[in-house]
Amino acid sequence: ALLELPGLIGAEYVGAGEVRRSAGDGAIGVLPQITQPYVFDADALADWATHMHQHPVFARQLVRPDPEVRSYADFVSAREWRKLGIYSAYRRLGLRGELSLHLAWDARRTAALTVHRVDRPFEERERALLETLAPHLRAAYARLAGNQEAERWRIALERGLAHAGACVLMLDADGRILGADPGAEELLHRWFGPRARAEFLP
Repeated sequence: ALLELPGLIGAEYVGAGEVRRSAGDGAIGVLPQITQPYVFDADALADWATHMHQHPVFARQLVRPDPEVRSYADFVSAREWRKLGIYSAYRRLGLRGELSLHLAWDARRTAALTVHRVDRPFEERERALLETLAPHLRAAYARLAGNQEAERWRIALERGLAHAGACVLMLDADGRILGADPGAEELLHRWFGPRARAEFLP
C-alpha cells in the first residue's frame, strides 16, 4: 500500500523512519526510504542523522505525538530553512517539497512517514489527502509493529524452552498445529505413528 502512496499524493519518494530511544538518546532504527529508486545514500543519511534535531517537524515529533500532517514550511521561512545544517542533505538530494505524518509515539520510539517531492512544494489539497489517509496508515503501522513484536516473542520463547529441554508446539485457537520444534515433532511422530502428522491435535 505504501508503494502506491506516491501516486496518490504526487510524490517521488516516501520514507518511513523510526527513532528508538535509549537512556534519553535517539538512534535511527530503520532505513528512511521505502520507494525506488533509492536516493538516500549513506552520506546523505549520515548528514540527516547528524542534524535531525534541527528539523522543525521532526524535532517536535521526537518529544510529543502530533496528529497533524506537517511541513517544515509550517515553522520556518525558506530563508531560515536554508540556514540550517540539515538543509545540506536536502540540497544534495534536490528535495523541495515535504510532508510528514506521525505514525506512532511512546516512551520507546518515535515513528514518522514522510513524502518528498523534487520539483515543487506540496499544496493544501495534497496535505488534506494525506490527512484523510492518516488513520489507515497509522493502523497499518500498528499491525506491522504488533506482528514484529509477536515474532520476537515467539523466537525468544522457542529458544528459552529449547534451552530448558522443553518441546515447543504452536497451535491456533482451533487446535490446528502451526509449528513444532524437533522435540515436539518427535513426540507427534510417536503419537500419530509413521503416517503423516495430523493437522489438529486429537
